[in-house]
Amino acid sequence: MKWSEKFFAVLVILILLSAVRVSAADPGKTGFSFLKVSPGARNAAMGDIGVAVTSSLYGVYFNPAVIADIKKTWVGFMHHENIFDSRREFVGVATPLFGGAISLGFDYFKIGSIESREGPTEQPLGTFDARDILVYGAVAVPVSERLSMGGTVKYAAERIESQTASALLVDLGARFRPVEKVFIGFVARNIGSSPKFETEKFDVPVTIAGGIDLEVKNLTAGIEVSKPKNDDVKVNLGLERYIMEFVSLRAGYKFGYDEENMAFGVGFAKSIWRVDYAFVPFKSGLGTNHRFALTVQFK
Repeated sequence: MKWSEKFFAVLVILILLSAVRVSAADPGKTGFSFLKVSPGARNAAMGDIGVAVTSSLYGVYFNPAVIADIKKTWVGFMHHENIFDSRREFVGVATPLFGGAISLGFDYFKIGSIESREGPTEQPLGTFDARDILVYGAVAVPVSERLSMGGTVKYAAERIESQTASALLVDLGARFRPVEKVFIGFVARNIGSSPKFETEKFDVPVTIAGGIDLEVKNLTAGIEVSKPKNDDVKVNLGLERYIMEFVSLRAGYKFGYDEENMAFGVGFAKSIWRVDYAFVPFKSGLGTNHRFALTVQFK
């Protein structure tokens, strides 16, 4: 066994030990739920798999190591319409540098018209909105021909009415290719400080995830298992198939989620342009989740 493979095995053991610690953690309040929502539309349409999937930009959310082998600069924009009059805007860039890659991104969430009450009343005292931001910087490097590693530093903040909480977080991940066209990924996300509103302190959704991905000429298929802190184990399945040189169809399914299970989408790629759309319905009839993402590739 090569040293890089031994290193990967040790890293996986450490992540699995962290997973045991996350699973055994005492129940507590978990906030910053926006950290659980991935950017982009391609991965969302594939059931939110991404820990091992080759990606040009948006995969940094799932595992920073997946961008280690990019050869060109990518700039991405996303608009996300969600339930309860909420929306999201994202802009990011990923570019090769010094044999590896770096990525920078800015995520903005807004939920408007939240009713304010001090007790069970028919009429609210008024309304207010909530705003979340996420700023990140990621670095990924190929350690060997088969192994890539990456890390992300994130600043997350949430403002509800007049109160603000913030946290500095880190993601650590690795991606390994045991055989041709098969990739295995492991990641620990949202490790860091605990934010608080005034005197109320709470946890962030620390998550341990692992996945395996098959990538042949026109087909990508993967399965992932994740364990967020203070939550149940999640299983995600995803599939992408190119039916033409520039058109791809996507589908996914999620197990262990309260509101989401199925996901569908389509992607168009032409010249330097990539346009992706994801459709994610909610199980309880709350509506549907629509995502649009535009990615531009520069030489």
